[in-house]
Amino acid sequence: FTVTVDDAIYFADQIQVKVNGTEVELKEDGTYTFEALDGDKTVTVENVVERKLFHITKPEVDGVTFTGEDSVREGKPYTFSIAVASTHLSTDMVVEVNGEKVSLENGSHTVEAAAGDMEITVEGVRAKEEYTVTKNAPEGVTIGGAETVLETDPYSFTVTVAEGYDDSNLAVAVVVGEEPV
Repeated sequence: FTVTVDDAIYFADQIQVKVNGTEVELKEDGTYTFEALDGDKTVTVENVVERKLFHITKPEVDGVTFTGEDSVREGKPYTFSIAVASTHLSTDMVVEVNGEKVSLENGSHTVEAAAGDMEITVEGVRAKEEYTVTKNAPEGVTIGGAETVLETDPYSFTVTVAEGYDDSNLAVAVVVGEEPV
């Protein structure tokens, strides 16, 4: 006969299998073979313990997408991922599980063996500042590019000199705040 236990829900290593009241050892594949049938056999499975189901409290933070299940079974791993929107900065981001700081690897973290309910928090993520781009060009010169740029985002622009204008002495100055760059 074969005993199959869903280890995701039950502790497979804790069950006891008895034949006529005597405990027997199952093979690794969960099977037991009678050497010789010498009468009726009563097979019982005891100590079937269900893994507790733990709840996950997920973070709700502007600019953060959290991916992970709503619950996890006792002793099982729990993996979650965090993605920060391109409109937000995460340079000061801190992720905690039940108040303990954890690190992310490629945006993910795994709690190896769940031992209780988990509260996952994310702090230090903020929206990028939006800056206005001011363009001052003399007659015959056009400066192309967006009117705004988000903090830390690259910004590119074009300078076009109209036909008939001399561009040999053209100089471009870029100033951020009050500092030339």
